[in-house]
Amino acid sequence: MNALIEISDVWMSYGATQVLRGINLSAEEGDFIVIRGKSGAGKTTLLKIMGLLEPPDKGEVKIFGKATRM
Repeated sequence: MNALIEISDVWMSYGATQVLRGINLSAEEGDFIVIRGKSGAGKTTLLKIMGLLEPPDKGEVKIFGKATRM
């Protein structure tokens, strides 16, 4: 089965503050994913990147196997 969403080596920072460092994630149809962490750990940033609301500084996001460009 192909991944519905695939995140490869995603990095993101706000100014000098690095919030995501080399994140990798793959989810197929029917998968259940939990994103947890302390305040400021980058959970919301990851969701924004997954929803194509914000581009990552580095890395790739694929949806239905197609690379996204923002």
